[in-house]
Amino acid sequence: LIAGVADGTVDAIATDHAPHAAWEKSREFELAPFGTTGIECALSLVLTKLVATGTIDYGRMVELMSVAPRRILGVEVASIAPGSVADITVFDPAATWTVGADGYESKADNCAFEGMELTGRATDVFVGGVRTLADGVVC
Repeated sequence: LIAGVADGTVDAIATDHAPHAAWEKSREFELAPFGTTGIECALSLVLTKLVATGTIDYGRMVELMSVAPRRILGVEVASIAPGSVADITVFDPAATWTVGADGYESKADNCAFEGMELTGRATDVFVGGVRTLADGVVC
């Protein structure tokens, strides 16, 4: 997968945020719904495992996580220009944190990355011009 991200075979990185209740996940493996919480750590995982290692640069990260998914879905590509609606994530590339140490904002708390030390974290998010994350706190 990493080679595919680096060489362009993989054209987007996204999360399928579909939280499941604990009772749904704590059943026989073949009956439990697929997935794990990843929306809160996706950016940090890409920064830590792909950008910091030199596998991709920031431009490729933005292409993979913002531009390409919007293009694939037929949604107008976000831009930073006068008069455009803010759809933007601001992040601190040097912030270090441990996945799960402060709990999760998601309704689900099963995370495959629990306990990982990551570098880089979203600080502020605007969706459709509305601030949804301010200084790392969900609004």
